[in-house]
Amino acid sequence: MNPETTTLYGHSLGAHIVGIAGQNVTKKVNHTIGCDPAWPLFVSVPENERLSPDDALHVEVIHTNAGLWGCPDKLGHYDFYPNGGSSQKGCKDDLISACSHGRSFQYLAEQILNPGPDFCSLKCTSYSEFTEKTCEKEIAFMGGISSYPANPGTYYFETNDIEPFSLSSECA
Repeated sequence: MNPETTTLYGHSLGAHIVGIAGQNVTKKVNHTIGCDPAWPLFVSVPENERLSPDDALHVEVIHTNAGLWGCPDKLGHYDFYPNGGSSQKGCKDDLISACSHGRSFQYLAEQILNPGPDFCSLKCTSYSEFTEKTCEKEIAFMGGISSYPANPGTYYFETNDIEPFSLSSECA
């Protein structure tokens, strides 16, 4: 395995598992993507027992059900909060449904299958700043950090409620 070309992906508990895997290699892997890392049982877990920015050269996190099944906290270098990060368009969430929780890997799969500058995101300090259009004009592409470098930070974007989810012209 060549760590310089390795990307690790994980969803929910799997996001924390790939983080811990990244902590236990001799040389850091290039890129780790955590899809809505699990929140229950990880509320106050130290960084060495969960996904964290130290797990790879580039740690990207996609928060889609923050505060219910997914962790709301910033866990990576690049934290993406589609539609605000807590519930996703087209989903009716409750304690049983995991629709929003699963959207994280659906968004990432769409980006992988259609590589390019989709899921254009704006760097903001909050979702309200994003919706009020008062963010910096700094952009990043979810799922494409290694292809489209960006500055670390918190990023927001909107999606469609059905596939295709990307609003690729969002930053145009």
